Amino acid sequence: MIIDEILLKNYRCYQFGRFSFDSKLNVIVGSNATGKTTILESINCLSITKSYRCIDQNELIKENESYFYLEGTVSYANKKEKIVLYRDKNGCQVKKNNYKYKKNSEYLGFFNTVVFSATDFLTLKGGPKEKRNLIDLIICQISKDYISVSNYYKKVLKERNALLKRLYFENNSKLQVLLDVISNRMMEYGVKIIETRAKFIDKISKLAS
Repeated sequence: MIIDEILLKNYRCYQFGRFSFDSKLNVIVGSNATGKTTILESINCLSITKSYRCIDQNELIKENESYFYLEGTVSYANKKEKIVLYRDKNGCQVKKNNYKYKKNSEYLGFFNTVVFSATDFLTLKGGPKEKRNLIDLIICQISKDYISVSNYYKKVLKERNALLKRLYFENNSKLQVLLDVISNRMMEYGVKIIETRAKFIDKISKLAS
């Protein structure tokens, strides 16, 4: 799959920008702080619906504006597809050929990208959490099952933490039974996540060697 063109509106430093790409090698040249990295970031954002450079995605919206709009044209197998990503203070919407996805996770995996930047060296030298997040970001682009399991795990973990707080103040046997049920479910999802990560690391290790 190749990206042919991308359009940016109110994205970071760009009020408006349109860029076309060659099907082979593209080199972006310019002075410092003129938006070169932002172009690459916008392509990746169009791929995974969020930026790899910030946690608060509203930071991507240009100052004094209320939204940003990204539009990309990709081609593969003699077909062209148009992807649109829109974000405002209320959240993010993704469309492909005017079809609006109910969940962003349904879209992930259609248009995959790989970003390697200087900050990745810091991630690789960072703690276990940063490394797990990097692995999860890759796996989520190639496995919708992993996205579902990961989302369920986070939901169950949140429920379990809330229940533990209640048990701290309430000595209730029914809550304890519910805690056991939730804990077992969390372990079930956790095992699937660990197994998937282990298989991914094994595959990557063989390629790396």
